[in-house]
Amino acid sequence: MQNIAMLIAIDNSNQFRFLKSVHKRKANKNDILKGINKLINIYKARNIQIKQINADNEFECVRENLRPSILNTVAAEEHVGVIERAIRTNKDDTRCHIHRLPYTHYPIAMVEGAQRHSIHRRNNLPSINGVSKELSPETLNTGLPPPDYNEIIKLNFGDYVQTYEGETSNTGKARNIGAIALFFSPSGHGSWYFMSLPTGKRIHQNSWTVLPANEDVVQRVNHLGKEQGQPPVENNFKYEWNNDNDVVYDEEVEIVDREISSNESEDEEEIVMNVGGPGVGR
Repeated sequence: MQNIAMLIAIDNSNQFRFLKSVHKRKANKNDILKGINKLINIYKARNIQIKQINADNEFECVRENLRPSILNTVAAEEHVGVIERAIRTNKDDTRCHIHRLPYTHYPIAMVEGAQRHSIHRRNNLPSINGVSKELSPETLNTGLPPPDYNEIIKLNFGDYVQTYEGETSNTGKARNIGAIALFFSPSGHGSWYFMSLPTGKRIHQNSWTVLPANEDVVQRVNHLGKEQGQPPVENNFKYEWNNDNDVVYDEEVEIVDREISSNESEDEEEIVMNVGGPGVGR
C-alpha cells in the first residue's frame, strides 16, 4: 500500500489478524521469511502448530525453509479468496480514516499506522465467525486481557497531540513535541505509538494532551510525506493488482481450518495457513 510492502494474515478459526510491513518497496525472500516466522511464533507460544501453508507461486522460494509445514502453491494468477476479503476490509477501514483527515501526503509511519490501527481494533472485537462469541481474537491468540473501553476512546488514529519527550533539564529547550497518534501499544499499560512531527519517526509514549490540528500541523505532515517520496492520496489510498516482477508485492497470509490432530495430545492444535499474492497497493 502506498508503495510499501506488507504481509497481512488472518486466522479463519478465530479471525485473528496480523500485519508486518517491510518498510521498502519490494519484499525479498528474507523479508517473507521474517514476517511468516514472526506469525508462526505467535502460534507456537500458544502451542499451535502450522500444519499446511497454501500459497501462490511467489512463495516457492521459501518452501524448504517452512518445513515441516507443507507448502501447497496455487495456480498462476490465482489468489486466496478469504485473505482478499480480509485485505478489502482493511482497505475499507483505511479509507474511513483518510476521508475524515485533512492530509494529502501520508508519511511512511502513518501509512503503516493506519493499517496497524485497523488490524488492532478488529482484533479487539469477538467475531461472529470465530471460535468464541465472548473472547476477542487478541485475547485468544496472545493471552492479553480484554480491551478496556475507557482506554479505547482516549485516542484515534490521526489525532494530533502534544507529548512529553526527553529528560527534564534547566535549558530553554521545549519539553513537549507535536505528534500524530498511530496505534495502541499492546504493552497493556495504556501507551500509544505516535509519529513525531519534528522527525517523522515512530515514538512510544504513555502521556499526552489531545489538541486540534491547525494548518501548521497539516502542512508539516504533508511535508514529511513529500520528503519521504510518498504519492498523494487524491482523496484515498490507491490499490491495484499487478503481476509485474519489478513492483512491490503485498504478501498475504490466511490461516484456516484449526483442528485437533489425532496424532498429538489434546493440548496441541494444528492449523492450515494459506498464503497469497502477488498484490500491489499503491
